[in-house]
Amino acid sequence: MLNQKLKFSLPTLILTILATIIWSEFTMSRQNVLALKKDWHLAQEGFINPGLHVIPNLVFRKNLTGYRLSTDNLMGMMRILSNETLEPEESKLWFRIGSDSYLDMIFNADEAGFTGIRLSSSDLFPSGIYRSDDNGKFSSFTPLNLRLDSGFKSVVVKNGKLTIGKETLSLPDGLISQGQAGIQLSTMEAEVFAYEVKSKKSRMVLHFFPEGTRWELYGKYFVLIAILVLLSGFLPRSRKEITAAGILGIGLLALLSGIVIEPQEDSIDEALAINPSLTNKIEELRRNKYFPGIFHCVSSGCRMLAENEMPAKKTGKRIVIFGGSQIKPSVVRKLEDSFFYKFDQYLREKNPGFELLNINSTGQFKDRLKFEKQMAGMEIDEIIIETLAFSHELDLIKEFIGRWNKKGVRIIMLRTPQNIENFGEKLTPVFIPKIREGLKTDIPTEWDPQLAHVLRNVPLIRKMQDEVSFEFLDPNDVFLTESTLTSGQLYWDGYHLTAWGQEILAKWLAESYKIKD
Repeated sequence: MLNQKLKFSLPTLILTILATIIWSEFTMSRQNVLALKKDWHLAQEGFINPGLHVIPNLVFRKNLTGYRLSTDNLMGMMRILSNETLEPEESKLWFRIGSDSYLDMIFNADEAGFTGIRLSSSDLFPSGIYRSDDNGKFSSFTPLNLRLDSGFKSVVVKNGKLTIGKETLSLPDGLISQGQAGIQLSTMEAEVFAYEVKSKKSRMVLHFFPEGTRWELYGKYFVLIAILVLLSGFLPRSRKEITAAGILGIGLLALLSGIVIEPQEDSIDEALAINPSLTNKIEELRRNKYFPGIFHCVSSGCRMLAENEMPAKKTGKRIVIFGGSQIKPSVVRKLEDSFFYKFDQYLREKNPGFELLNINSTGQFKDRLKFEKQMAGMEIDEIIIETLAFSHELDLIKEFIGRWNKKGVRIIMLRTPQNIENFGEKLTPVFIPKIREGLKTDIPTEWDPQLAHVLRNVPLIRKMQDEVSFEFLDPNDVFLTESTLTSGQLYWDGYHLTAWGQEILAKWLAESYKIKD
């Protein structure tokens, strides 16, 4: 009788195996998050969205199964660095890359910047070796004779050579020295399955489980669950099946909770706490209720104003930048790296007699209108509206401009620069000349919907200009030049500019903008 009760029925065996897989996957997903918190940190600028997914990957390729990191053109660029300073002797990266995409291996990272090895499938952003400062600006770029096709890849950097597939390239002497190591994914389709760095004293692995770990974990859980099932009582086999089904059900709920109800990017957000230099300033703004804040720049410098604080205008013109998240100071590390701080510096070189007020809020134009009551007592002479000009909000924008026109305030609409990475090589040759036409652009009905979506507002803005008075400034021409496109990391996602991108915009606007006499 005992022997009979210790036998598994086929349904019980299947349920036990499924429960083993589910609990193993749940455990490994938690280990991924914990590994990132302990050994690695997110290092990109933007805080509106950290740009990070951890996604189950059940495809078996070259003995590599597990979880993957992924970005897309909505979530954004992702830079992950080791918490430790390393002197890598061998680095391995397993990844999948889409067409018109790229991925960077990072070395020698410190507060001053980092060295990157770009692996690309795009002619727009070719493979190469670069040196970047911490704001995203390249100080050098050396092309590599390497263009990848899309798909799963593995690359090894060792002994001054880079090996990818059957191809081996020599790297410059002394390229990799001491510093933090890591990876950087673009805003386009790219996924990292595993990243491993071996140095003299340590070995660090990001989201990769060495060969055998998964199966060892499965084995442990199988034994544990089998024992629980067997201990379910010396009753008919159905009791064992009910117990196995119950364990499986609890495991499914746990996995669902970890991946869907409590997405892992939420857990990974907590990893930001280990890098206080990137978060303390933002938290300070939130605690003091200055977020989003109003920043005031005069000849003596820039500072943040309290919610009800507004100094009287002293001399010259008072200019208000009325913007959104694209130029918000919270998407850069330091106030001094922000668009409006740089704009004030550049503009003051030619026009010393003015005051600059910066009013930004994340969200659409309707969210910015909450500041209009405060603006009523600001003694404003000119307003620069930075906006994507969403077509469904054009009426709000027109009404806003109309109200301030009546007060004699000069209005300048600043078009947001467009990230060319969103379009790829196929659409870019069509996109660039059209975007450069500004308000003269026509949108044929046969155009690709993606392009039409970007440019759909042009005829509406053109029509609006016949009804209310404003000037139109478009920085896209400078952002689409080859020298700018290859100058560094301009965007950390589809819309939001890095510190380097904000500096380019600030300099361009200061040179293009003329303060009205």
